[in-house]
Amino acid sequence: MLDENGIVIPDKPKRPVYFTAQAKRSHVNAFESNDKTMTAYCEAHGIPLSTFSTWVTKYSKKQGSAFVPVQVKNEPSPQAALKDQTNTQTQHIEIHRGDLKVVLPVTNDVSMAIEIIKGVFACN
Repeated sequence: MLDENGIVIPDKPKRPVYFTAQAKRSHVNAFESNDKTMTAYCEAHGIPLSTFSTWVTKYSKKQGSAFVPVQVKNEPSPQAALKDQTNTQTQHIEIHRGDLKVVLPVTNDVSMAIEIIKGVFACN
């Protein structure tokens, strides 16, 4: 249908389309297995580019960085051992990110703690 200015008016307003997580992963896998640009893929499938780029960030198997589990050996110094004998409470640091919970012992190595925290917040 056309209005008086010749602009197409859709018969029915577009309703938002919702995708399951499985459908999102399927689209991301299909995109990664072909040689189309993201823009071309989105136009071909009628998916908004901003929406699809979020899916790729979340579901891509080609992510450059990833969370790597690290085991930290806690070797207390003699001063810490004396302090632990007088303090019976266990001290630790908890970091929560969505469903992820990381529990770390209290440490004096600030640079290591910063790297662990960066790794946790880099997780998708």
